[in-house]
Amino acid sequence: MELTLQEQIEQNIRDAKYGEASKLIRKSLKENLEDVNMLLQLLGVYTLAERDDDVKEFAKDFLLKYPDSANAQAIHAYAIALDNSEKAEKEALRAFITDNKNVLTHFVLGYVCCDLGKYDEGINELKQVTDKFPQNVFVLRILGAGYFNKGEIKKAVDIYKKIIKFAPHNIFGYSDLANCYANKEDFVKGVEVWETGIKNNPQEPNFYLYLGNYYWDVIEDYDKTQEQYEKALKISPKSSWVYQYLGWAFKNEIKDFARAEFYFNKAVELDPKDLNKYNDLAEIYRDLKDFGSGVKVWEMAIENNPEMAECYIYLGDYYWHNMQDYKNAHKAYLKAVEISPNLAWGYRNLGWSYREKPNRNYQKALECSLKAVELSPQDPYNHRALAYNYYTLRQKEDAINELKKAMSLGDEHYDTYWLYADICFKHYQRQKDNKSKDEAMNACIQLLRFSIQERKSIRFAEKCLSELGLTQKQIKNLIPKIIPTSPHLIKQDRRAI
Repeated sequence: MELTLQEQIEQNIRDAKYGEASKLIRKSLKENLEDVNMLLQLLGVYTLAERDDDVKEFAKDFLLKYPDSANAQAIHAYAIALDNSEKAEKEALRAFITDNKNVLTHFVLGYVCCDLGKYDEGINELKQVTDKFPQNVFVLRILGAGYFNKGEIKKAVDIYKKIIKFAPHNIFGYSDLANCYANKEDFVKGVEVWETGIKNNPQEPNFYLYLGNYYWDVIEDYDKTQEQYEKALKISPKSSWVYQYLGWAFKNEIKDFARAEFYFNKAVELDPKDLNKYNDLAEIYRDLKDFGSGVKVWEMAIENNPEMAECYIYLGDYYWHNMQDYKNAHKAYLKAVEISPNLAWGYRNLGWSYREKPNRNYQKALECSLKAVELSPQDPYNHRALAYNYYTLRQKEDAINELKKAMSLGDEHYDTYWLYADICFKHYQRQKDNKSKDEAMNACIQLLRFSIQERKSIRFAEKCLSELGLTQKQIKNLIPKIIPTSPHLIKQDRRAI
């Protein structure tokens, strides 16, 4: 019997063929772009596949064609929320005002509210969506996460049990339910959840992998982890993912590097296009201080994928970070941009290499980082790299502007906030006016927050704040105010074959 469109979509999701699932949904949306259920499913598939850029591209095109559509406005708000829910809230409300009876506007507003910790409002909005689409797994998972983060674990459990009941082949319902029991430290029930999943899906290797993950991450029983992974391997002997999981287990926990090397080699053999597999193998040699073998791994990746510029970037990074061989790293980055002249990542790394001897040329470093920003202006790391080059060339205002752009685009890296605080504080030392003092105070408070969150030294932030007029007691009292305590939506467990 031929599968219906919905059955085909669900089958592809079950097989982790998210690209195929999204193609089917997009094809359906060409006939009816206002099909809310399909729009929700598309967001769900892109979320599972971690394809945030595709969400943003779809949202941009949709809004451009239909600026007055509540659906287009809602998806635009969702795309913004992937980076910053505070900014997205205004757009979500705009979509809601456009059509407050539109289910998609309720969903996005609910998602944003939950992510901001406004759980009562968010849950109320999401329940209106589940009333309309009671079997939409994506929406139910967001609702369950809202209850979970609010602390209403029993209600979250009920939601996830509902998913399992009408979608017994959907692995994510089991995953979320098991996580609830882990939160309650009821590990026996968590294992039972996965055993139920295996009973319902005995020929699906993912379920054995996830039970193995549960033994690993939650219970820390590595013998049972290995046992479940090997069961998955029997079902799917040509799955590179299973070999990769076994490699992780033997490398990180069992500490049998020879077995890990064997499994990672097998993963590369089965999937020579996936650069993550090479990276795992190269890291084995890094940990063993056998850097020459690590270089050979990336040379093998280049031999298997000569058209992939990313291979040269990884090779350059290996030279750079593990061997401090900046000369060969520079050569690899040059080759990457030669193969792919529109690859922003290549230009960014090439720019960094121009900052080190024997390739040092700060003007060329600036040119490369400018090119990276030109090619990918929405990547915050490109703006951070450009800021460093402006700073080196004493173009402080340009450096500050680029750091602000990086932060506005979601750059959550300690180095960004350290450099921003350093520049602002030195500017205040020169100017000694209220405006520069306020800017320096704000930058140093942000640095203090990041220092604590990333377990870095807070001495520099404390020193600057002290010179800006704060006492040690005032600095200490700041900490509870600047460290967020409300959890955001739990990240969806996307690991699958």
